[in-house]
Amino acid sequence: ELATLLSQSLDATGQEFDLASVIDDVRKITLELFPGKCEFTHEFDPEYPDDRYVVVDVEASGTPKELVDRSCQWSERIRQVVPNALGNLRLMIIPV
Repeated sequence: ELATLLSQSLDATGQEFDLASVIDDVRKITLELFPGKCEFTHEFDPEYPDDRYVVVDVEASGTPKELVDRSCQWSERIRQVVPNALGNLRLMIIPV
């Protein structure tokens, strides 16, 4: 399963982030705010290969202000269910 593979990749870096235990909540919150595409990918910073994280990719329409507002709502709601989301879980909005 994707969540298990992503979590194992993060565990290998010494981080304690269990995506598998929160993926359903993350997907639910994401789809409520950004209906449509919701994909999870494992990424890292090429300049800092040990900096690994999960990106939630979404497609969304709306004004820039609306997208920023929903992004802020997403961050707040995610932090409520995933206390260690900061640095481990990131949102990527693709405007459509």
